[in-house]
Amino acid sequence: MNGYKSNLHNSSSIFGEVSWSSLFGLLIWRIWKNQNLFLFQRATWSAHEIIKVSYTWAKQFATFHRKDLTKQQEPRLITLMPDRWIQLCNDGAVKVDSGYATAGGILRHGNGEWIMEFNRYLGACLIFDAELWGILDELTLIQDSSFAGVIIQMDSLEVVKVIQDTSSMALNSALIRRIHHLLAKLGPWAIQHIPKEFNKSADCITKLALDTRQSLKVFKEIMRDVLAISPVVAVSGNLAQENFDVI
Repeated sequence: MNGYKSNLHNSSSIFGEVSWSSLFGLLIWRIWKNQNLFLFQRATWSAHEIIKVSYTWAKQFATFHRKDLTKQQEPRLITLMPDRWIQLCNDGAVKVDSGYATAGGILRHGNGEWIMEFNRYLGACLIFDAELWGILDELTLIQDSSFAGVIIQMDSLEVVKVIQDTSSMALNSALIRRIHHLLAKLGPWAIQHIPKEFNKSADCITKLALDTRQSLKVFKEIMRDVLAISPVVAVSGNLAQENFDVI
């Protein structure tokens, strides 16, 4: 017991990014959750997955709790966009007890006019990767559409930084390289970090996929759950597609 206490009060850091006390606590909690997962669902995570997920969560905790974070990263929402730009709001979600993840988002015209929404069930996946899948799906969905530029908005500061900094592509080479490949073909683009309270609609459509467990699904009509929390304007038929599943 003394060993646990000393580790939980250890103020040293790992690679200058996360505190050992946070990482240790998350590792212990994830091991306990993994034991329950095996007992009740006969599923389990590998030691590598436990360490990787715990480190990612500890890193996010450290990022959002720096004392000067609000001063350095105070969000300035883009409310007016150039004509014919598209606004992509996306999110990722992970169910804590199972580790299963989903991605989703909402596509709007620059004036706020709704275009479509989508979600995707990913299975066992890190929250960081789920956020990237949301961006990748959105960019793929608008490939054949006519627009002048793209603004991506999301509440994950870590993902925003990685997309902005091409030298960080090694953190998740496959997904990030595909995203940058699509962005290079699209023309002008920007990515913006927004507070979670401004991303509730994308969060809602994302979490719905945890129940359906379907692959990529695109919705032509606004889901009732999303409409209940979002004062959406009119629906445009420009990019709207029939509901369909992509394997």
